[in-house]
Amino acid sequence: MHAQAAAAAAILVEASAECGDTDETPFSATELPSFLVHHPGSNSFHESAISRRGAISSTIVSTSEDREGREGPYSSITTFTLHYSKAVKALPLTDSRLADASINSGLSLDDEHYRGEATLEDDLTDSSEAELHELDDEEIVTYFIERDGKLFHNTPESPYPLPVDANELARLDLMHDTLYRLLGAHYLGPVPQVLASTQDGRKRKALDICTGNGKWVMDMAEAFPEVKFRGVDILPISTRYPLPNVRFEMHDVGQQSRWRDGAFDLIHARDISMAIRNWPNLINECARLLRPGGLFVSCEWIHFPVADPSADHDANTYAPASVRFFNTIHQILQREGVQLDPLNAHLSLTQSPQFTDISTERRSAPIGQWPEDETWKNIGNDQKIIFQRFTGSVMPMLTNAGMTEAAAGQLTADYLEEVDNKDGLVCEYVITHARKV
Repeated sequence: MHAQAAAAAAILVEASAECGDTDETPFSATELPSFLVHHPGSNSFHESAISRRGAISSTIVSTSEDREGREGPYSSITTFTLHYSKAVKALPLTDSRLADASINSGLSLDDEHYRGEATLEDDLTDSSEAELHELDDEEIVTYFIERDGKLFHNTPESPYPLPVDANELARLDLMHDTLYRLLGAHYLGPVPQVLASTQDGRKRKALDICTGNGKWVMDMAEAFPEVKFRGVDILPISTRYPLPNVRFEMHDVGQQSRWRDGAFDLIHARDISMAIRNWPNLINECARLLRPGGLFVSCEWIHFPVADPSADHDANTYAPASVRFFNTIHQILQREGVQLDPLNAHLSLTQSPQFTDISTERRSAPIGQWPEDETWKNIGNDQKIIFQRFTGSVMPMLTNAGMTEAAAGQLTADYLEEVDNKDGLVCEYVITHARKV
């Protein structure tokens, strides 16, 4: 078993170079990530905290009946390698083929103390006493399922179709960095105002939904150290070393969250459209969670080819392979109840009486190295890499929808050929922000 664990760790260390690998070596199989799991509909959550020195405190917090019936694909536990950017470590899984699954999770110790038990925050919707018992370390693997050698979330209620492997996490990393260069910040809108210190000393709180790798949360928490940041996702793939003012939790965005009304000053949602079936419900939940005057910020990229306005091109005729590629993705997701409309947030906000001061703007980034300006050329090159990685991430979705591997491969190859050879293609990001009434 030790040889298999070492082999799996070595495979992931090699794969992690794609994600900007690190000066850290693999951790032993006894070192655990820190994470908090909230079970939708049950007001229960699991918690496993790891101290800065590596001491482990594992507990389970349950305020009602724990989730039952979750099945994992792993009958024989051997090794499970976890990776995120600056850290690599091992936990149990069955198959070293899964070692390229770059998975990690994090939960900061925040201002609370962990002494073999969990301290409930004052913003829980249910403040009843919790029954504590030890969390089985092997439960982590039940939140993942393997298909075709890749790991995916194991939450049947969620429509999110992309895997959690080294390729996809590298795409998310690069998109985060590219958006910062494109926008000049990690946000648009009056974010500094809503996160400014309060006169009564109350701590500001910000929530990032579908946080993914958690990089937005971490960078914002560094920029606003007096603000408490929370990031939620259906999988524990955020950093192993969150900042003191950061906590990551597991939560399905399609369900009501555990927090009380008016718990947050800022809610941020970026690139979440593939995970959302009902935007009005999401906006209503965000309105519930925001304080009066609080800010909701959405950032979505347009899942369709766009030609630079300075070029006299119609994308439908100039880039037909790109049109076919994205039309196919739209059709598959529509069958799952997902509409990839970049104005989903804007439309739902305008229809809600709970928001005001709604503002939407678009920012364009080149795809490829066709711009003359060196800065834009570099952004364009990174955008091309992002879309190259995106084609790898959507391949399982295409084949699961009934396409043969040959047809799916041809569809993505034709699209990438256009990306390589057609100057003037851009990616548009739609940024919307609004105030809670």
